[in-house]
Amino acid sequence: MPATIESLGIDKMSRDEQLILMSSIWKNIVRTAPPGSLLTDAQHADLRERIREADENPDDAVPCEEVHASIRKRLAL
Repeated sequence: MPATIESLGIDKMSRDEQLILMSSIWKNIVRTAPPGSLLTDAQHADLRERIREADENPDDAVPCEEVHASIRKRLAL
């Protein structure tokens, strides 16, 4: 029988505890996954295309500081 959130008692945990557990599980999956296995072929192709476009048009890039500032402004942080 597969484990469920109820059988593991996860449903009794607080939201924050569940998020910490979820993060821990995801980090373990990423750490133990074979290289490149977490992306589909389509995702790999999309990333290659985005890298190619960024290399060909470096002036179109937006610095991460600007992206972060925009997000903080939108979220009123």
